Amino acid sequence: MSELIPSREKCLALMEQENMLPQIKGHSLQVCRVALYLGENLLTHFPKLDLGLLEAGALLHDIAKTECLKTKGNHVEVGAGMVSSWGFKTVALIVAQHVSFESPDYYNGSIDEVVLVHYADKRVLHEEIVDLKERFSYLIKTYGRSEDVVKRIEALYEATVNLEEKIFKHLPFPPQALKDHIS
Repeated sequence: MSELIPSREKCLALMEQENMLPQIKGHSLQVCRVALYLGENLLTHFPKLDLGLLEAGALLHDIAKTECLKTKGNHVEVGAGMVSSWGFKTVALIVAQHVSFESPDYYNGSIDEVVLVHYADKRVLHEEIVDLKERFSYLIKTYGRSEDVVKRIEALYEATVNLEEKIFKHLPFPPQALKDHIS
């Protein structure tokens, strides 16, 4: 039996069901565009990429963010739990790792759906495709309430720059051109 992966239509219905705020929905749709564009262009190097799984993971990565803005819960943990409870276990693994990876090996290993949603999320600020420096400056300004948090965000930035190099060595354009390619 193959793993259950929700269609785009099902993901959009789930976003509506969870009353996703329009700006979070817009962000998720843009993350999806970025992730799919990268995935489509990396298929020749990584033929096991599942574009349906990539799309579902990107669309649902912030599924719990609206709720967690109210409850102060962890949108990653809550979202992964929700998606898993709906029977989409593989998609839940993507949701669970869109902020940071459970294993540092992801920064050194193969490129898969988890990596592409994680990276795409770091390239989209609200609904705009931006470079990593701008996105991480925003993260520090918004969430850097302590020195420890700032250090974690800075470490994530360095790891994501390394990840970006690994992704773009397989593409015929540099990271700076991503926005132009998608627009």
